[in-house]
Amino acid sequence: MAKVIDKPTTIKRPIKRPDEYNDLVILQRIVVNANRIGDLEYAEMARARIDYLNNGMREELRTEFKRIMQVYEELLSEKNNRVTHATYTWRKVASKGEKQAMIDWARRKLPAEGFTALAKVGKIEDTVEYLIISFPNDFPSDVVQLAQNRIDRENRIQNQGGLS
Repeated sequence: MAKVIDKPTTIKRPIKRPDEYNDLVILQRIVVNANRIGDLEYAEMARARIDYLNNGMREELRTEFKRIMQVYEELLSEKNNRVTHATYTWRKVASKGEKQAMIDWARRKLPAEGFTALAKVGKIEDTVEYLIISFPNDFPSDVVQLAQNRIDRENRIQNQGGLS
């Protein structure tokens, strides 16, 4: 019987730490691969980052989200000549959470009603998409890009004098 010599193994980690990633797909791969090679500490750091991206919101981001919701409700109230709450929007926020709701709105093929209404009156900086590009490290990279594309498209339409 041949004698097996245990060699010390060194775990080669990527250059970046998990908290430097914003892409959930990449972070999921990191978790799988770190578990596969037995680097449980690195896998846990990646899992924590995934949880943060899915749920965690910095207080500044939460405050800004509440502010833009107030602006949207003021616009609805003005339009309807009575106090109007964004009930559908708040229901989505209650079921998904603020951050996930923003991600879902940015990933929609068509802009949300709030984006369209605010952009029409020149308040594009009070939209969820603008909030996303203002806090790019708090969202997955694809969401930031989609939000930027929507704003760029709206700016082109506004500059051409067309309707959105």
